[in-house]
Amino acid sequence: MDQDLPAKKKKNRVVIILLICSLALNLLFIGGLIGRSVFGGPPGHLPNHMGWMLRNLSDEKRKELRPQLKERSGSLRTVRQEMRDARQRLSSAIMEEPLDEKALNLALKDLRSASNKFQVVTHENMSTILKEMKLEDREKALKFLSRREKHRGNFDDRRGRKEARK
Repeated sequence: MDQDLPAKKKKNRVVIILLICSLALNLLFIGGLIGRSVFGGPPGHLPNHMGWMLRNLSDEKRKELRPQLKERSGSLRTVRQEMRDARQRLSSAIMEEPLDEKALNLALKDLRSASNKFQVVTHENMSTILKEMKLEDREKALKFLSRREKHRGNFDDRRGRKEARK
């Protein structure tokens, strides 16, 4: 029995150290969440889908646009949820046995509608930002879009071959 005592002490010490580390990590995580909820996100935080355009704006212009974009982000969030719901309905329709063509077509129509709404809201946000940008910044945004479009046309198929989308 006396021989097991040092091993037990060592084991207890390891457990205590692990508990302290776990507690410290939990407190750090909770502190981060509380800090973010009290003080908001990082200072330059604006909608991710528009981040590539906003980078070229001055800090004061971003601060000026923040309330407008924040207001619009609520509608974008709603439309995103509609898209998720439509995708879920599409998945369900595809997996039905036997396949119900009416349900499938309705799910596709819902997804198309949600996608169009998303595009409208995104384009309205782009318009809001672009009208605040100088010509040189709009040129940078256009180059960014052109670069993305150029790379969207080619992709590797599963076998590693390059194929062009048609």
